[in-house]
Amino acid sequence: MKKNRTYLLLGTAVLMSSVLFAGCTKYATPEELAALDAKNAEIKKLRDQVAACNNANSALNSQIADAEAQLRRAQDDKAFVERGLATFNPAAFAPKPVETPKKKGKK
Repeated sequence: MKKNRTYLLLGTAVLMSSVLFAGCTKYATPEELAALDAKNAEIKKLRDQVAACNNANSALNSQIADAEAQLRRAQDDKAFVERGLATFNPAAFAPKPVETPKKKGKK
């Protein structure tokens, strides 16, 4: 009984190992190489797309920074004008009356 069990286990182990090693070679098949080349091409394409997106992102961030700087300058100019208007005295800039010259003529 014990011998039968040993032979059964040994036979099962041999059959399972033959199934496992039947498809294993140290060389890749042409189909596997073609699939690998396709995946490498896809990876390169995706990396190029990522680089393009990163460049576009950098350009957009630069535009945002320029717009924010322009907004800050406009806000500073607005504050300057508002401070000037708060202290503005229009009477100081009223036009002086113009004297009309008297006509020289016969008396």
